[in-house]
Amino acid sequence: MNDITHKISTLRSATAIGMIQCSQEIIDLAKADKLPKGDLFNIAKAAGFIGAKKTQDLIPHCHPVGIDAFKLEFYYSDDEALLEYIDQQDILLGIYIVAKAKYVGRTGIEMEVLTGLSVAALTIYDLLKPLGQKDIQITGIRLLEKKGGKTDKPKFSKHIHKAGILLCSDAIANGKKEDTVGTEIKALLEKEKTSIEKYSIVSSDTAEIINTITSWVEEDVPVIFTVGGTGLGSPFIKALQAQLDYEAKGVIQAMYQHGLDRSPLAMHSQLLAGYINQTLVVTLPGSRNGAIECLQGIIKAIFHARVVLKKNS
Repeated sequence: MNDITHKISTLRSATAIGMIQCSQEIIDLAKADKLPKGDLFNIAKAAGFIGAKKTQDLIPHCHPVGIDAFKLEFYYSDDEALLEYIDQQDILLGIYIVAKAKYVGRTGIEMEVLTGLSVAALTIYDLLKPLGQKDIQITGIRLLEKKGGKTDKPKFSKHIHKAGILLCSDAIANGKKEDTVGTEIKALLEKEKTSIEKYSIVSSDTAEIINTITSWVEEDVPVIFTVGGTGLGSPFIKALQAQLDYEAKGVIQAMYQHGLDRSPLAMHSQLLAGYINQTLVVTLPGSRNGAIECLQGIIKAIFHARVVLKKNS
């Protein structure tokens, strides 16, 4: 299965639809509760619930997920409520199933929705089979909507973003060590449609770091990521804090939460985020894993801060 440990947990949801195409005679018998195998929808609903929960056992690459809500709705083709999901001209004679699910996690829930719906449809097919009508068929199973994860990205990433990366390291600045963490942060940001407007490597001298940040703020770089200088006892964080107009405490909390979920050592970083004029400054640890994990925890929505800031200005 794909590695999803880097992803953040968000509210995920999905809605799917499918149908059992059948004759009006069958619909009339179902409405009158005169089917040979008895109740139609309650049995199909129970089967659909079981199918959704068993998705991880049936589809090899599906991650186990905790389904927090799962709902199956059944409609006959003449039900006006069906028009919420499908256009009138596309409706065929038969029985429709709409499946919905929600949970909070790191991967989508659409496969659980589609599996549960499919099992419910197969159950209805089995219940109608004794009627001996060979033209019954399951058709039109498809996803109508999914939310969470990549699906929500357009809300926060409508345009190419701009950022600056300031790598703070004596060893790298003096050429004694290769720059790997800065280039990885750059690659991760570029993957999220970010244009790196500034990229500099400086020593760990606090005055030099603050001066560089100040000059980038004057050039209106929207977001500045510093990498390094967040260790316990580092004077840089205290100096930067004094420069901030106000802190972005939610950003700090998101970085700590994502990091601590993966390593207890994350508690030792002095993470900081806040605004200087219209620029958001975010500090990332100097270690490769620490920097990447902190950035992964905020990258989904960090650039939306500029939009919010301008609206409130």
